[in-house]
Amino acid sequence: MAIKDVIDHFDGKTTTYEGGVGYHTSFKETLAEFFSLGLLNGKFYQSKEEVLSDAVEIYQKALTECPEFASKCAVYGAEKNSLKLVPVLWLVYLSTLEDKTLFNKVFPRITRNVSLLHDFMELCRKTSIRKGMGRSVKNAVNNQLHRLLNEYSVSRNKGTIKEIVRVTRPHFTDEQFQNYMKYVIKDELAFERARELKRIIEKLKRNEIDDDTLETITRHSFQLEEIKHAINNGPANIKRKIFLLTNAIIDERDMAKVAELQAEILALKQKDVESLGAEQKKVLYKHLYKGLRYAALMLNLVALERVYAKKVKRVRKHSRNRGSFMQDEVETTAIPEDLSLMVQAKIESVEDYRASRILPFTLINAHRMVKTAAFENSIANILFTCAHEAFDIPEETEILVAVDTSGSMRSRLNDSLDVVDVASFLGALIVSSHEKTTVAAVAEHCRRVPLQKDDNLFKIADAIAGTDVGGSTYLGEVMREYRGQKYLLLLTDSVAADDLESKWLHAEKPADAKLIVWQLQAYQTKISKHRSVIYFAGFSDRLLELLKRIIEDKGTQLEEIEAIVL
Repeated sequence: MAIKDVIDHFDGKTTTYEGGVGYHTSFKETLAEFFSLGLLNGKFYQSKEEVLSDAVEIYQKALTECPEFASKCAVYGAEKNSLKLVPVLWLVYLSTLEDKTLFNKVFPRITRNVSLLHDFMELCRKTSIRKGMGRSVKNAVNNQLHRLLNEYSVSRNKGTIKEIVRVTRPHFTDEQFQNYMKYVIKDELAFERARELKRIIEKLKRNEIDDDTLETITRHSFQLEEIKHAINNGPANIKRKIFLLTNAIIDERDMAKVAELQAEILALKQKDVESLGAEQKKVLYKHLYKGLRYAALMLNLVALERVYAKKVKRVRKHSRNRGSFMQDEVETTAIPEDLSLMVQAKIESVEDYRASRILPFTLINAHRMVKTAAFENSIANILFTCAHEAFDIPEETEILVAVDTSGSMRSRLNDSLDVVDVASFLGALIVSSHEKTTVAAVAEHCRRVPLQKDDNLFKIADAIAGTDVGGSTYLGEVMREYRGQKYLLLLTDSVAADDLESKWLHAEKPADAKLIVWQLQAYQTKISKHRSVIYFAGFSDRLLELLKRIIEDKGTQLEEIEAIVL
C-alpha cells in the first residue's frame, strides 16, 4: 500500500462514485444528514437494498455510540424537516435499550399523530429489530394514544385506532376514552361529532343545505373526505354527454343497444335533477374549503376544479406506484369568483402554511396539477412570501447559487418529483428572495441561467432545471462563473468527478468567503473538510432560516441539533 493511501485514510479522504475527490463525513455529520434527508427507494448510485443496509448500520452504530445525539437528530428530522419514517424507525431501535429514559423523552415528540403511532407499532411487530412490543413499549403507545385522541382524531382515524387497540389493549377507564372505544370497536355513535357527521351526511344526500348544515360543518370541522360522497354535484359535461348519446341512438340499429343508451340518458337526466343548484353548491363548498387544513387544501384544489369542470378529457397517466392508468383530467373550469378568492386567501395564509409544517413537495405538485391560473399564482406567492421573510439578509450581500443538474440528481424523491426538481425550486426561492443573487446550473459545464425580471419562482425553477450543461458532474466548473462573491451556495449530492475543493481554496475571493453546500442526497461524502466549507441537509424551505444563520455566522446545522433539549 502506498504512503499516500495511508495518509488519505487518516485524513478522511476518499474517491467519490464519479472518481473525484471527496472526504468521509464524521459519524455525527452522517447522522445529521441521514435524519434530514430520510430513506429513498434507491438512489442514483445505490440500490434500495444498499440504502436499507446502510440505514441499519447507521441505526445500530448510533444506538451503541451516541443514542442521545441520534435522538436529537431524530427530533430535528421530525420537527424541522418533516420526516416520518426515519425518526419513527429510530424509536424502534431506541426502545430496545433496557433504560427507557431517553425513549420516553423522545417518543411523544416524534409520534405526533395517530398515523405515526400506528407506524411505530407496525415496525415493532413486523421487523426483526425487536421481539414483539413488550409491556413497557405498549404502555408508551397507550399513553400517547390517550393523549392524541379527541373527537376529531377518532372519527378521522377509526380504522387505524382499531388496529392499535387490538394489539396494545389499553385499559383507561375514563368515560371519554370508553366512548371513543365504543365508536371504534362497536360502531356506536357514542360522542357528538360521530352523531352529527351521520346526520349531516343524510341531510346532504337530500340536498338540505341550510344554516344548520353549514353551522354544523364548521363547528365540527368536517373535512371534505368525510362527506364528499354524500354531495350530489352531478356529472361534468352532462348536457354534452346526453347530446352524444342521443346521436348514438340515431345511428344504432341494434334495438338492445338502443335500450341501453336510452337507460343511460335517463340516469343522467335523473342525476341532473338531483344535483345541487349553483347557489347551494357554492355556499356548501365555501364552508367546506374554509374549514380545510392546509395540507388537505393543497390536495383538494384539483377536486374543486373537478366540481366546477366545464370540459374534461380522458388521458393516460403513468405512476411509479400504479403503473399506467386512465384518468379524467380537467381542461377548463368555472369556479365562482368569490369562492375562488376565498381559496386563494387560504393558500396565501402564512400562518396556516407554517403551522402545517408540510414540505414544499406538496405545493410543487399542486402547482403542476391545477389549471386555475389564480391558484398557481397564489401557490407561488405564499412560497415567495415565506422565503422572503425567512431569508431576510442585507441587500448588499452577493451570492452565487449553483444548482447541480447532473444525471445523479435525477433520482426519484417520490412518484412525481426528482431531486433536481427540488434543488431547482430551492435555488429559485433564494434567487426570487434576494436581489443580488446570481444563479447557475452546473454539471459537465456551468452556465449562468438567464432570467426575466417578472419571472415567478416556478418559471425560475424550470429555467434552472432546463439549462443544458450536460450530464456528468464536474462541480469545479462552477468556479468559471464565480466572480468573488462572499457566498457560493451549491445545491448538490456532492458526488463529483473532479476536485472542487482545490479550485475553491485557490480562487481569488474575500478572506471570509464561504462555500455553503446544501446537501440533497446522502452518500456519507463531502467535498471538503476546510473551515470555509459549511454543510447542511434537508428538503424543507424552512432551512432558509438556517442558511441565513450560516451567512450571519450564528450557527450550523450540527449546532442547531446539539442545542435541542430532550
